Amino acid sequence: MKKAVVVSTIFFLFLFSQQSFHQTNNNKTYNISISQKLNINSNTKKDLDLPLRDIAVKIFQYSGLELVNDAKADYNLIIELVADGILVEYTKIGGRYTGASVSGSLTIKSNEKIISKNTFKGRAEPPSILTVFEGHKDVANKTPEQAPINTAFANSNFYSELFDIVFKISDITAINKATNDEDVLISTNAFKILFHNRNKFSSETNLGITNQFYNYLQKTIETNINNAISKSIDLIILYNLQLPSDIFTKLINKAGVSDAINLIKKRKTPDSVELLLSLLARSESSESSQILSLLKQYNDPKISEEIRKSLFNKLSNKDKWARKDAVTQIKYNKYEVPIDVIENLMNDNSIEVRNEAVSLLYYCYNQKCIDLILNNLSRLNDITASNTIRALHKFNNSKIDDVLINYNLTNETIINAVIEYFSKRKNSRSVELLLKLAQNKNDNIRTRAVNSLGTIDESRVTKLMIELTNDPSESVRSAAIANLGQLNDNVAVEQLIYLINTSSDPLTKRNAVNAIGYSNNQLALFPLLTIYNESINDERLHGSAFEALTLILRKVKIISSLSEAKLLVKLIHEKNKRLLDVYRSFISSLSDSTSIRYLKESLADNNENTAIAAAITFQHIKNYKVDDILINALNNELRWKVRYRLIQSISLQNIERSIPLIIPMLKDSIYNMREMAAYALGLLQAKQAVPNLIESLRDTSRFVRYQAVSALGKIKDTTSASAIVEALNKEKITTNRVYYVEALGNIGGKYAVQTLMNISKNSIDSKILANAIRSLGILKSEEAIDILIDIMIKNETQRGNTIDALKKINSKKATEKLIDALEDENVYVQIAAAKVLGSLNDWRAIEPLIELLENGKRDNLESAIQSALVGITNVENIRGYKNWFDWWDENESRFVK
Repeated sequence: MKKAVVVSTIFFLFLFSQQSFHQTNNNKTYNISISQKLNINSNTKKDLDLPLRDIAVKIFQYSGLELVNDAKADYNLIIELVADGILVEYTKIGGRYTGASVSGSLTIKSNEKIISKNTFKGRAEPPSILTVFEGHKDVANKTPEQAPINTAFANSNFYSELFDIVFKISDITAINKATNDEDVLISTNAFKILFHNRNKFSSETNLGITNQFYNYLQKTIETNINNAISKSIDLIILYNLQLPSDIFTKLINKAGVSDAINLIKKRKTPDSVELLLSLLARSESSESSQILSLLKQYNDPKISEEIRKSLFNKLSNKDKWARKDAVTQIKYNKYEVPIDVIENLMNDNSIEVRNEAVSLLYYCYNQKCIDLILNNLSRLNDITASNTIRALHKFNNSKIDDVLINYNLTNETIINAVIEYFSKRKNSRSVELLLKLAQNKNDNIRTRAVNSLGTIDESRVTKLMIELTNDPSESVRSAAIANLGQLNDNVAVEQLIYLINTSSDPLTKRNAVNAIGYSNNQLALFPLLTIYNESINDERLHGSAFEALTLILRKVKIISSLSEAKLLVKLIHEKNKRLLDVYRSFISSLSDSTSIRYLKESLADNNENTAIAAAITFQHIKNYKVDDILINALNNELRWKVRYRLIQSISLQNIERSIPLIIPMLKDSIYNMREMAAYALGLLQAKQAVPNLIESLRDTSRFVRYQAVSALGKIKDTTSASAIVEALNKEKITTNRVYYVEALGNIGGKYAVQTLMNISKNSIDSKILANAIRSLGILKSEEAIDILIDIMIKNETQRGNTIDALKKINSKKATEKLIDALEDENVYVQIAAAKVLGSLNDWRAIEPLIELLENGKRDNLESAIQSALVGITNVENIRGYKNWFDWWDENESRFVK
């Protein structure tokens, strides 16, 4: 309550101060204090000189206040402003260009209390690079100190925020006076304040303001003050002001094109089309696009024809920019242009028009078009000429080749375009020119020429590439090396190998390694393997060798030497999965006797890692000799890590005669060996190992026990079920208990089923229970149906598992209990029952499901019932209780027998 009183008091005082001021207006004084800074960059700040005081004084004069140089004045106006130059560098054409931004605050105080604090900001964008290319003269190089701060300030809302303050401490009379100010920014911002506050005025006052604005517009149009017209249009759009038609038309005709377009967008009149067409005649490129877009909304063929006429008339405009814009719009609108019109444009005295006109010829394929292009190439600017040359390759005309080969190739931009043109031609004349340009003095030109030659497989190209690997320019050397790899030529690959082995330059060596990976050449494999294994301490070179190996291993399918094989099998220890996968894919394709001999010798290698890699590699090779090699190696090998991998490979190769050798390893002193032995016997489905595996269920290692029970599950010997149950009761590791239950499900048999049913009744562990339910489903155990339905009803977390299990059992013995479950109070139980019934194909469920459908308004239940009915009846085009009821009434006799 206390807080409300305080707020009300402050509000009262404010009203009182306004009233008092209005009565003694001429006795009031104000003081101005200003702070303004220009931030040129992060390290420099300079004082800024903008006419903030002059503007404030002029605007406050309309309020009748007297300016004094005294901080004790009735009102203190505090102006703070910070300005920044926005610097942009256009490297292609050189030079630095600036924009600017300003921001600040306006604070008015009375008796040291803030009456109002308004913020303002403005911006002047840096010029677009496009305008430079189009040849505009209004873009000059500027330093940050020359940033257009004044423009940014003029674009700001400083004036309107200052008027807002005046309005708060004065009355409408002061603002009305300001609307007649000769300064456009003052007069238009005065109107802005009046329009912004119009809901505070009477309708009569607002009518007077509107008429006053119309008079202002008439005067502005007559005196043709462009800035005033633009600012006035901003107001009209901002406040959605309705203009008399005569003023509207005059304003459109006097306004700049962009302003006029914005005004027409706001208000469509019967003469909008005529006004737009008149704007089109005096518009520039970006503006023309907007006008055409507006005109196309009318979707009238007559208007389309008027547009076409207007654009073609514009081709004879005295202003070159208007002609250029007309060509641009004709091209975008895909108007057909007679060849004689194009010819006239190609002879235009403006290079900008000629540059644009040449694009009209891109889709003209007759000889006259080609002649026009070729005859005018030298008259185009470098950028347009180069783009034209690039486009010429689609004409496929030998005359073009003649002109370009004999062209005065002195400009780098033009030369680059010629290189690109001839790289696509790929004929003997192309090679001649490109070979010549590959020896140009300019490094960039040589580099481009080399890159273009890289796709041409000729001995003279290879010879030049080899020579250029010693070029003084790094970019040329790099390009030559990269393209030697693309040539896929023995001579080229030998040069790359030479560079890999002899170069002292790290970049050259890396580039050669990268290039050789693309060669698809058998010669490349051994050098890559060598450099990969030797460069482990050079991260960048090692990475390049890795990338190259991933490429070459996909292409090369032959091992040519024992040294190569040994280097290759070492890769099996690489941690990088991508390289390892490629390596294994490569190895799996090696089944010739030579490769197998190399790998056999690697198994006996003194280097344990090499032997391990060879053992793993045999997992992937399909050859009748593999069985003997692996068994003999297992008999003779003493290193346990190698034996471990040999057993793994033997099991994956499914070598059954190895079983007697593996069984004793279940007693090995190293638990890893016992674990692998159990795993292998499971894969081999070794029934003779069942007693040994049962004994392993008592192993001290949890991992051995897990592999042993998994193996028994794979072998599926029902005699092992009791032993698994006994071990299950003793097992303390929950994860292992889950696998014991899973194994029982795989084995099956009455004992296993009974155990799984007991677990389903009594287990409180969700993972074990879930596995028991799944196992009963896999075993299709009908005797477990009642238990499963009971779990489905009572155990929400296992409901999904029981639904799946009951569907797999697929027994009609479940129907009656499931029909009873349809009446359960829990809607989710009803849904579950419906889902199972839908898979049983039992007609007895049809009527109960239809009856439930009558009350099953919930979407999920209704959907489950619908699916169930479709599953049982195989009728898909019926929905809703009434339709199903009528259908069952007609078809019941077909089902009930």
